[in-house]
Amino acid sequence: MVESKVVNIAQVCIESPLPQLDHLFDYLIPEEFLSRISPGMRVRIPFGRGKSVASGFIVSISDSSDFKGALGLISELVSEARVLDPDIYKLARAVADRQASTLSDVLRTAVPDRSVAVEKRWLDDNHTLVPQVAPLVTRSAVRTSMIVEPGVLDGTPVWVTEIINLLLLESTMDNSSIVIVPDFRDQAVLLRALAETTLADIVIDYSSDQAKSKRYLNFLNCLSSSKTIVIGSRSAVYAPVRNLGQIILWDDGDPSHQESMSPYMHSREASLLRQEQQNCDIHFLGHVRSTEMTRFLLLGFVSDSMNSFKAPNLLITESEIRVDTEAWRAIREGLLSGSVLVQVANRGDASSAYCATCSKAARCRVCNGPLWINSGNHISCRWCNASNLAFRCGECAGSKIKFG
Repeated sequence: MVESKVVNIAQVCIESPLPQLDHLFDYLIPEEFLSRISPGMRVRIPFGRGKSVASGFIVSISDSSDFKGALGLISELVSEARVLDPDIYKLARAVADRQASTLSDVLRTAVPDRSVAVEKRWLDDNHTLVPQVAPLVTRSAVRTSMIVEPGVLDGTPVWVTEIINLLLLESTMDNSSIVIVPDFRDQAVLLRALAETTLADIVIDYSSDQAKSKRYLNFLNCLSSSKTIVIGSRSAVYAPVRNLGQIILWDDGDPSHQESMSPYMHSREASLLRQEQQNCDIHFLGHVRSTEMTRFLLLGFVSDSMNSFKAPNLLITESEIRVDTEAWRAIREGLLSGSVLVQVANRGDASSAYCATCSKAARCRVCNGPLWINSGNHISCRWCNASNLAFRCGECAGSKIKFG
């Protein structure tokens, strides 16, 4: 007679930024949790000699453990919501390994902060989650790079129209899509355009600047919907959508796609990792190609799907002079018919200061450092930042300053 093994050991990843804790820990599942516990759920477990309590996610459940000592018991089943999707765990683990970071750092972005009230209502409406189902149509995943015309058609930017066309095509195959754009401005333009299409009912706003409860609800809706279109910035690549058919990334050369905190991942690389794991299509769109995308094209890693359009007129101006030729010509022509408004990116700084009489470099009276005029229009020292309103030249005793 073969004895059946009791599946009562959970592998838990602990929420901790410490690299020495960046692996799975085995814990016994108390009998009262056995019928309710599943991978992906949040738990609290005792940890360390002081038996302090830590938070974590269940990654898997088995009937054995490689640990030779006595296993601790899971202290608390925080929620029965399976918020750590297996595909997202796999992606987060790959990102952490690639970036020499920790799984906890990645999950901080992948799984939003919990909202208890929102989660309770969601669980009441979703007793069982929609299972992860592979697309019915067998296909080979593609990687494309498309240059999009920098124009507007019928009030809608051409790049938005191109993305919507891709979304409509994927929707006919009952697949989900993820669209990653640099910032909230691009998200707003895309969301407004999608609201006027037949796709409006399945669009999920994955903006990171939403209220905590709204963001968590949208995250949970990804888990419980069989077909969705997620619109967001960097964190959207971790959206736990079902039946993922394609990832669309707009303007991968924009610096906003680069994470400024650990794991310092770029949306492009994270998207490629997910595309490789889930065998979905991936499309890179932009008005111009980044150097990284050009390299991918040269290597044959992505294919070129550029649409033909009339090239825009380019005006090349001199960058080494204060007012270039074309700007000066425009100002001069404008003055013939009225006033001219000149706008610049910032107030500007004078890089160096000189004596107006002898042209010697102006020096600070406190530390003899170089003087300059800052954006507040104050004459100060670059070294000690002392104010030098009563300037006196050390060579000729001149009191006037000119700037260069």
